[in-house]
Amino acid sequence: TTFNIRGSNNEEDETSREWASRKEGVFAWFNENQHPFVCVQECSDDQRGDILANCAGYGVVDKELSLSEKRKLHGWINANSADDYEPVKIFYKEADVENVTSGTFWLTDTPNTPSKMSNQNQHRMAQWMKCTYKGCPMMVVAVHMSQKTSNNDQGDSEPMQSLREYEMGVVQSWLDNPDNYDPSVDGPVVLAGDFNANQSNAVFTNWKRNNAKRGWYYARDTMWDKDQNAA
Repeated sequence: TTFNIRGSNNEEDETSREWASRKEGVFAWFNENQHPFVCVQECSDDQRGDILANCAGYGVVDKELSLSEKRKLHGWINANSADDYEPVKIFYKEADVENVTSGTFWLTDTPNTPSKMSNQNQHRMAQWMKCTYKGCPMMVVAVHMSQKTSNNDQGDSEPMQSLREYEMGVVQSWLDNPDNYDPSVDGPVVLAGDFNANQSNAVFTNWKRNNAKRGWYYARDTMWDKDQNAA
């Protein structure tokens, strides 16, 4: 499963969205559902620690950068700003998930180097993990794609759509590289996250048009009749 946890210090939001008001419900959701994989976007350091401390049996893979590391990265203008770094994490049930390896890549023209393109308003990255789940190899890739450009273009504007498709293309190219992902060894891959786009958007339909090559399908398409909460 995947959800955007919205950080812990949303001063622009009403009190009900403060982490202190929401965390007990989040802990209960983790503990009641016991999902083997939970991809979380906008998860701050304190939220990460709270979830691990209050949600039994979970581990996490992520890429946290220290303040000094942020200052060393080319293009990081304000290392103290939450807008500079978009943390993506994958929580997993340690009892069911074994042999975990993980890493990150960046949704830019230099995916192997922490970076931000000139048209991105934030640094955007993907978190991946390879593992065995109940004895079977598999891979999970979690993303949070841009919601607006550096010029504040949003919605279905041409600059925003172009950026979306470029970022998704980085994911496609990364997965097409056998040095990163080999289905004969790594098993099936699950791509999940906050795409800031609806299912009819080209960032999804482009994958469906290339389905003969990749063998992709939408989990929601197969579960729609069974899951009345899907929307």
